Amino acid sequence: RSQMDHLRVIIDINPHIPSRSRHFLFGEASPIPGMIESCQKLASYPVDFIVVPCNSASHFLPEVRKAVSVPILDIMEVTVQALARKFPQAKRVAVLSAVVPYANRIYEPYLTAHGLEFASELVNQILKDLSGGRIQKCPRIPQPNGCVNLPVSGNVDRSILVNREPVMGVLGEEIGRAHV
Repeated sequence: RSQMDHLRVIIDINPHIPSRSRHFLFGEASPIPGMIESCQKLASYPVDFIVVPCNSASHFLPEVRKAVSVPILDIMEVTVQALARKFPQAKRVAVLSAVVPYANRIYEPYLTAHGLEFASELVNQILKDLSGGRIQKCPRIPQPNGCVNLPVSGNVDRSILVNREPVMGVLGEEIGRAHV
């Protein structure tokens, strides 16, 4: 591939936007005005679309979209579409994420729309295993796809945790396996 084959990308990294998590958890300053300002700047280039690659920020996109004329891609929809395409056998999905997406279950409607069940009990088990130190002690076995085997305790059919942001788990047939 040549340089001419790549997309032109314009990035706005604004470290002054208030924390999405701290706003959600503690009612601190809203990130929405800063997100709107950044998206409006990107729209002025002009660009065909905007991507906000942050699950927590995605929670606030409905308000941001009202103030921006350029389409903002929905990372949750794109992720679930890719998951459904790559793992057509998937039935139940666990999403490991920061507090805002987890507490608001922001992936659940997208999963449901694709006939997938949101498996919150697996997330709870993984968090329990992590906090109890169980997962840290498990052997990590590299896989050809860049993932690693990571056993998860409990009555789990199968889990595949995709090695991308957001990290997603797909449940199926093999007991107690996870790929991270």
